[in-house]
Amino acid sequence: MDIRIGPIGSLDPTLADVVVVAAGAATADLLQLVGIDLPIEREDRFLFLSEPVRERLLEPLVVSAERRFAAKQLGDGRVLTSDLGARGDDSHRETWRANVRAGIDELLPTLGYVPFPILVRGEYDVTPDHQPILGRVGDGLYVAAGFSGHGFMIAPAVARIVADAVTGSAADETLGILDLARFEENRPVPEPQLV
Repeated sequence: MDIRIGPIGSLDPTLADVVVVAAGAATADLLQLVGIDLPIEREDRFLFLSEPVRERLLEPLVVSAERRFAAKQLGDGRVLTSDLGARGDDSHRETWRANVRAGIDELLPTLGYVPFPILVRGEYDVTPDHQPILGRVGDGLYVAAGFSGHGFMIAPAVARIVADAVTGSAADETLGILDLARFEENRPVPEPQLV
């Protein structure tokens, strides 16, 4: 099997027997072009970033769903924090910042002196049950999208599962659980922990 990787705009379908679309929230838009509807929506997310801090202040990712708070120190020393309930547009930034400060005061006082001047907007690709859609969705067409914020955590396993399916190796049972048909067949796989 000849496998080619390239930008979606340069993909000539006559050059490949199989196409895997893993383009986050854009996956639904791309597949709509070939008549396949995916229940993937874009959901805005916001986080605050500090400037780099030399000291290691925080090793694990800290998440408090009850307080709608998350924090992590990145490899470059920056600290990221988020009001997990932040929705809308950035006109709400001071409300979100106040929630972040309350989380820091209560859970991570060592971050009390760290300013968070940078607000960054991103987006999740979200499915109705907050689990990805994996596997074949058409003739020679596979999808790995709709991660609802879990992408970096499960991407290595997903890559292996989808690669095995594409190359004809034994199918992983996950493909039968997180397939597109689960939405039509009313067998969602609800994610209990959303961040």
